[in-house]
Amino acid sequence: MINRFSMRPERINTLIVSDIHLGSRVSRAKECLRLIESYRLGKHEWAFDRLILLGDIFDDMNFHRLKKHAWQLVSIFREITDEESNAEVVWVLGNHDELLVEMMASLVGITVHEEYEWVVNGKRNLAMHGQQFDKWIIKYPNISKVPSWMYDVIQQLDGPNQRVSRFVKDKSKQWLRINHAVAEGISRYARSRKQRIDYTFCGHTHLSEVIDFPQWNMTYYNTGCWTGKHAPTFVTIDLLGNVRLCEYTADSVTEVVEVAVAS
Repeated sequence: MINRFSMRPERINTLIVSDIHLGSRVSRAKECLRLIESYRLGKHEWAFDRLILLGDIFDDMNFHRLKKHAWQLVSIFREITDEESNAEVVWVLGNHDELLVEMMASLVGITVHEEYEWVVNGKRNLAMHGQQFDKWIIKYPNISKVPSWMYDVIQQLDGPNQRVSRFVKDKSKQWLRINHAVAEGISRYARSRKQRIDYTFCGHTHLSEVIDFPQWNMTYYNTGCWTGKHAPTFVTIDLLGNVRLCEYTADSVTEVVEVAVAS
């Protein structure tokens, strides 16, 4: 089930994007830039209180691969962190970001968090990139880079509908059970905290989804990614604390309201 609405965003509390992989051949930097710009109300004024960059914003440290729209995104991040801005940028560390922490602090002026917790209208939220719950990243950090490179090549060679890329991504993630591991991992971690968490957010898997954990009164959201030719996805939280998982296109935004229930 989906709901479509125009690219005239309402005033919201939080905008979350992840896995832009700036510098990658399949990065959708231009579209991500357009999305964030659509929330601009004026100079130093935005229609959100915070922008959360939920990890893997850059693909690696090779800044020579960054093109015009990637640098424009970096510029807009700096603009939002300006002391005159009515909003803030929160950067949550991803596995591709680990060597960029000090550089980002000086270049963009953003503090990088391992995890980030905040409250919207009484609803408590927890955001982590998700690599903390990926056994392949933890146990085999060097080997885990090979599938990422291979997938970039497949996306580059695939047709406009990205059928092969979607099939490979879906089957590989199912085989490795990364999606389930990340969703359950952050949910169990959130449950162990002193204060109750209502919503958890991850990226990392590149697969957008919503999973309800009724046994813990908690819902998990994966923000998906901004790579490849399929519709990129993001999350919004409105002023009342309601969460939306959305797909972006040039003409409209589509809310994805399909929710899976954890077994």
